[in-house]
Amino acid sequence: MQNVKIKYYPNPPVVEQNITFELRGTIMEKVTSGRVYTSVYFNNFPPLKETYDFCYILSYIEDIQCPVPAGDVHYKYAVFAKNSILPGNYSATFTLTDQMNDEVLCIKLGCEITE
Repeated sequence: MQNVKIKYYPNPPVVEQNITFELRGTIMEKVTSGRVYTSVYFNNFPPLKETYDFCYILSYIEDIQCPVPAGDVHYKYAVFAKNSILPGNYSATFTLTDQMNDEVLCIKLGCEITE
């Protein structure tokens, strides 16, 4: 993926409010399937690591389906920050691989979630 721009708001995220994420960029080749590998750290505690099916995750974002054609993309997704989320410092890495297990995108972010 090229020309990637990511933003989230509000910045900083606030517990009991929506956090909206936007991703823009250009996919160089069609993606028919893949995996999303995640690692999330809270206040430097050992990470929560999960792997998800890329096409399954996409189905939650504006009802997008696989395959994803090459070209420009704009994804927007909002998630509610439940009151069970602890305020503190978070860092995360999300890596997307395609049907050939080639890395398409790697996102690293960090933020402080406030009350």
